[in-house]
Amino acid sequence: MKKLLLLFLVLLVPVFASAATLHGTVYDLDFEVVENVVVEINSNPMQSMIAADGDYSFELNEGEYVLEAKYYIGQTLISSVSEEVSIIEEGDYVLDLILFPNLDDEVIDDFDFDEEETRTSLTYWMIGLAAFFILFVLFKKKPKKKVLDKDEADDVLEFIKKEGGRTTQKEIRKNLGLGEAKMSLIIAELEHKKVVKRIKKGRGNIIILNK
Repeated sequence: MKKLLLLFLVLLVPVFASAATLHGTVYDLDFEVVENVVVEINSNPMQSMIAADGDYSFELNEGEYVLEAKYYIGQTLISSVSEEVSIIEEGDYVLDLILFPNLDDEVIDDFDFDEEETRTSLTYWMIGLAAFFILFVLFKKKPKKKVLDKDEADDVLEFIKKEGGRTTQKEIRKNLGLGEAKMSLIIAELEHKKVVKRIKKGRGNIIILNK
């Protein structure tokens, strides 16, 4: 009987030894701690908790997981985030979460998707890329760098400020009448200069003015 009990304990030790602790804090886009957030992870069995003070913690075995945090006011979902987590060995894992506003309806229609138009555009893009490569090899000329229009960049910054320091790329384009290529160039340049930061949300971007 003692030998069987000892064998059971020996087999049980690796199970507990492989456990890891995943924990962190939940923030909003202003990096303020968010309280009373529902945090859950698809372990087996599934684990869920209400992070009353913004902190969460789960005990997990090795594996791949999806960690979700959701903030409600009443029955209304205000903001949420979902992150993939890999536990490769026992230990302490820290993953802080940043909640994104529930703007799916606004962001998801940022681009009108047309399959035939997309296929045609892709064909032209491949032809253009091939032509560019041939010219580059033949003449070895460096492509000219696109120059950022200062007035348009200032207009973009002013619009973001009017929106309280945070808006979507779609709203900027719609209000300032800028094309997709020009808009992307301006945001990329402002992001490079650390004037703004761009956060991917669905199929669009949220643009936030750096403080």
